[in-house]
Amino acid sequence: MEVPVEFVSHDQTKTEIQMLGYSYSHLDKNGRLSEKRTCFLTILYASPDFIDNRRLRQDRRLYFSYFRIKLNTPLIDPRSLLYKKIWLEEELVHVGNTSFIINSLLKSPDRRNTLAIAKSLSVIVDKETHKKRQLPSWFKEKFGHIKQEPVKFEIPEVPRHWNCKVKISHNDIDLNKHANFSAYISYCQDAVYKHQVQQSNLSWFNRLGVEEVEQSYLGEAMEGEELSLYVQQTSSPGAVFLVSVEKDGVIIVKTRLVYTSALSPGLTSQL
Repeated sequence: MEVPVEFVSHDQTKTEIQMLGYSYSHLDKNGRLSEKRTCFLTILYASPDFIDNRRLRQDRRLYFSYFRIKLNTPLIDPRSLLYKKIWLEEELVHVGNTSFIINSLLKSPDRRNTLAIAKSLSVIVDKETHKKRQLPSWFKEKFGHIKQEPVKFEIPEVPRHWNCKVKISHNDIDLNKHANFSAYISYCQDAVYKHQVQQSNLSWFNRLGVEEVEQSYLGEAMEGEELSLYVQQTSSPGAVFLVSVEKDGVIIVKTRLVYTSALSPGLTSQL
């Protein structure tokens, strides 16, 4: 899915983008802004033009290895954002041997409200073996001085108790020919919902919205493959869920979803 954008400004490590963010099709069943859409917009350009993305991909692939996003959209009246241009600010903040980190900031049309904050770790892999490769020398020469504390992956595995299955469809595949990150967000949210149905918690759960998404990618899955999703609620009566995604008994994605009850009413209840 392409989003029309305007690159307002950029330098060696930063960029500003203005783009159309939300329409009525991006509202959930409660009339609130879709968190999947917000995640998509916030890390849409996690490999922005200033890093010479086309040159970087000439003989390599670029995979997401990890991302974490905090959402403020559950607290914002959707009517203030529909069919309006929003702002995305991105900055390259760390360069390693095989990966780099981009910080992203999604803002409202007037820039007064922060819609989301994200950190994403992209890793370079070989096109044939899909194993990690060194960043090219020209990239290190240009950006190698950019360093910060490395990202720590602390999403625990989930006990093998409750689980559900999902089969990867053609619509979930990206340019790298594997399931894309937004598909995994949907899989995990659906698994949490089914878990709450089984626990008879829907009256409580339906009042919640996603406040934070954290995912660590350990492997990949292709069209037609079946995945098992194991769910655990880590605090009660809180709303933090861990989801482990397995393929053939091996964990390929670990997810943490944080839900909040401090929500705006949404459009449907305001009309």
